[in-house]
Amino acid sequence: MRDNLKTKYDLAQVKKWLNDGEKQYCRKTHFALKKNTTITTSASTQEYSLPTDFLAEDAVFYDGTPLLKRHQAQTIEKTSETGDPTRYYIRQKVIGLYAIPTAEKTITLIYWGAGGAMVDASDVPVIPDEHQVLIAYYACIQMSLEGDDDRVTKFKSLWDEGIEEAIRDVTGKYYDNQWPVALEARVEMDPIDHDLSILEGY
Repeated sequence: MRDNLKTKYDLAQVKKWLNDGEKQYCRKTHFALKKNTTITTSASTQEYSLPTDFLAEDAVFYDGTPLLKRHQAQTIEKTSETGDPTRYYIRQKVIGLYAIPTAEKTITLIYWGAGGAMVDASDVPVIPDEHQVLIAYYACIQMSLEGDDDRVTKFKSLWDEGIEEAIRDVTGKYYDNQWPVALEARVEMDPIDHDLSILEGY
């Protein structure tokens, strides 16, 4: 970036952009790692936070029993029914249970997880090595937008071209790491696309 922008952003902000870039890579290419985690329920609590790297669920169990997914249109109304849950729903960043648990038990969540969880200096991206430069391009795009740097379209071009190649690689070499394309409707739009749409000539 330009010299007058070198001190504009602290390490925490740059790290956030790198993590955001890795998440966007996973969303655009459908690259993910199948993971599992457990959540302990509490009596009278219906909703629980999802992992920060969550993309889509593969299976959900309550105390070892598989749960059915509640239809999306039914998630608006909360229930007052209590007991052992038989269904679940995913809404924004939470998983909800029907019925509401009455005891401390375990939710086992098998899910497709993205990257974007780097915290320490020793943490590394989970995406393939040959594509990791893309998250640096993403961070440069954000710096350019924030700093009114005219190189934003160049960084965006590098990102777009790299993502197109990455999609081909994930479809081919990393096919086993693809999370279901059918769930794409749940994926949020890339914020870069919105920001750059206002630039003349793009």
